[in-house]
Formats: sequence, structure tokens, C-alpha cells
Amino acid sequence: IREDSLLGNEYYIYYLGPFSFEVSKEFDKLKEEDLKEEVKLDEDLKKKVDFVIDNFGMKDGRTLQKFCLNLLNISVEEKGKYMGFKIKEVLEIKRNQEIGNFINSP
Repeated sequence: IREDSLLGNEYYIYYLGPFSFEVSKEFDKLKEEDLKEEVKLDEDLKKKVDFVIDNFGMKDGRTLQKFCLNLLNISVEEKGKYMGFKIKEVLEIKRNQEIGNFINSP
């Protein structure tokens, strides 16, 4: 999992998984325009979007949430204690926990 977003947006632990307020705002703008115009993407970004759609587009929200939380080493049950944290912060906390566990192990 990456600390930085492929698109440069901040992602947070939220109700059904990582969430970006910036992406949500942009999506709302597109909906307001009724997607009247085709969006032009540069080739690199198009490949990333196609990858996400091809591999994750048919998955339901709960399955995607479990997948993302697993990548962050967070169980669904413990997600609440990270609610609202930036993904970068969660990764740092988890990294520090792993270091602490290693140091304290026999």
C-alpha cells in the first residue's frame, strides 16, 4: 500500500473504507454537469483508471472495505479507532506498532 495517492489526494479511514473528500467533490461536480462531456485523461492516468475499473469495479463496498483494511493491517472490528485518520497516519501508527512488537519480542 502507498502512503501517497496516485492522484495526490488525501485519503481517510471512513465509513466504508478509505475516502477522499477531494475526489468526492470532483465527482459531485461531474454529476452536476450530467457527464455531458467526455473526460479526457492523459494516457498514464487512463491506464491507472482502467486498472481500477477492471480489477475492482464489480466488487461491492463491503468487499472493497475488507480488502483495503487488510492492506492497512486493520480488522473491521478495530476500524472505529482509526475513523477519520489519514491513511498516512494509520501507516505510521502500524509501522511503529510493528517496530515495538519486534523490539519487545524474545
